[in-house]
Amino acid sequence: MSPSTAANEPSAVASFEVYQTLPRQSLLRRFLTTERHLFGLVFGALAVDVEERRGTPRGRGLGFFLERLLNLFTRPFLHRDLRDLRFPVQLRRRLEMLGPTYIKLGQILSLREDILPKSITEELKHLLATLPAVPYPVFCELIVRGLGRPLDDMFLTIDETPLGSASIGQVHRATTRDGDAVIIKVVKPGIPAILRRDAKLLGMAGWMLELVFPQYGPRRIIREFAEYTLREVDLRREADNAETFAANFTDESGIVFPKIYREFSGERVLTMEFFDGDRPDSPKVQAMPLEDRERLVDLGAEAIIRMIYKDGFFHADLHPGNLIVLPGPKAGFIDLGMVGRMHDELRRTLLYYYYALVMGDAENAARYLSAAAEPGRGGDPAGFRRDVAEISTRWRRNS
Repeated sequence: MSPSTAANEPSAVASFEVYQTLPRQSLLRRFLTTERHLFGLVFGALAVDVEERRGTPRGRGLGFFLERLLNLFTRPFLHRDLRDLRFPVQLRRRLEMLGPTYIKLGQILSLREDILPKSITEELKHLLATLPAVPYPVFCELIVRGLGRPLDDMFLTIDETPLGSASIGQVHRATTRDGDAVIIKVVKPGIPAILRRDAKLLGMAGWMLELVFPQYGPRRIIREFAEYTLREVDLRREADNAETFAANFTDESGIVFPKIYREFSGERVLTMEFFDGDRPDSPKVQAMPLEDRERLVDLGAEAIIRMIYKDGFFHADLHPGNLIVLPGPKAGFIDLGMVGRMHDELRRTLLYYYYALVMGDAENAARYLSAAAEPGRGGDPAGFRRDVAEISTRWRRNS
């Protein structure tokens, strides 16, 4: 669609719900909203459990009677649209309703099949790219507001249907006046203020959790999560990251990063090269010849190893939605707003660790891994080294 017609056309967000800007709330009101959803999730899970156990051998006894009694009192207070849904769906919907900070948390949890049931991680994967989208006219208005220029001066066309809609940003395919295929990413309205407010609440939660679970360092974990999330709303950082990655991989044609169009980018708007490819978990990629798939695995491993151990600058939000398989095949990395840095000493220590591990030197592998870790309060470094040495020995024996 021509940008000049955006204001006169109805919105089309096929397969996307319409994004609703969250109301402005004080810190106290935001805290109460969060608590309401937390308790709603707990008692919603109770309601689902009661229904699943009713009429089964597990639906007997005093314990089940007390659960039914509690559910009887709490059910009327639960969200009517949510209380009869499966627990994983309730969890996803409540994270969506709470907004970008909690959606980002859900995205991280969707990758943790090592600690969560598959039913939950599969449902949370819906948070990766199909979140509610702002209507097309609003999207165009955000571009004009962010860049201070008429759309027709920059783009010939902007697709009306989003390519993707995530917790913080939304992307559409477009064509520049020079004929280049690009994508435009904008930060959804109201997101920065919500993130700043949630960061304060999470900081307070971290302080309280530190008193109860000091051995896990929850305050530091939450602080890092909040800092990374806040950085993502400044799209100039993502532009810088993309150019840094591209410069680091100029000698490897099989690993690519999108070109940034600085003249059409700013703090809340980012225009970059469009990668016309497929996700690595798509049927098309799975049907590729074995040789091409092995080549992709090699490229992915090379990219990660180089990012961490050679450059000390790595993509910190890798999941299938942030990888594009291009013809060749080539591996394209996108969504570069969240990155990590690793200093030289830590890189050397981890290299020594992996070398010792491969050589079967369990004692030194444990020593190097222990040196790379930060023992928490009440930690047992000697016990940690013993456990790592034992696991390393067992792994070496079974490999």
